[in-house]
Amino acid sequence: MTPSSPVQALGSTDGQVCLSEVIQTAALEARDLAGMGNRFQGLVAELMASSQGAHSAERIVQAQGLDSLIQRLSALSSFLEALGPSLPPEWKVNPAQASQNLTLDHSVRRFGRRAEDRIAAATRPGDVDLF
Repeated sequence: MTPSSPVQALGSTDGQVCLSEVIQTAALEARDLAGMGNRFQGLVAELMASSQGAHSAERIVQAQGLDSLIQRLSALSSFLEALGPSLPPEWKVNPAQASQNLTLDHSVRRFGRRAEDRIAAATRPGDVDLF
């Protein structure tokens, strides 16, 4: 039987899940976004190298903004990863209403799985997203 909501997928019957699990999920999401940014950074560097006038000061500053974004996402991920385990296990939240703001299927699935499944999925080698 497939769970009908992210809360059920986390194994909760009353809608309450450990806040630390939600924080760890957010950390994994931030880490994935930083990884995507790193891949885009390489593409941007290649495009800048191949285009005329790409080395203008404005374009370099914009490219540095991408690097700053990646660094901030990585730092946020590290912060959340360190914070999650320190939260008391009795701190529970019901993420149902907040999860309604997640519109990308990937994010809905990530925030809807048990912590063990999310960690395994984040560390599985060879996964490729094609769109």
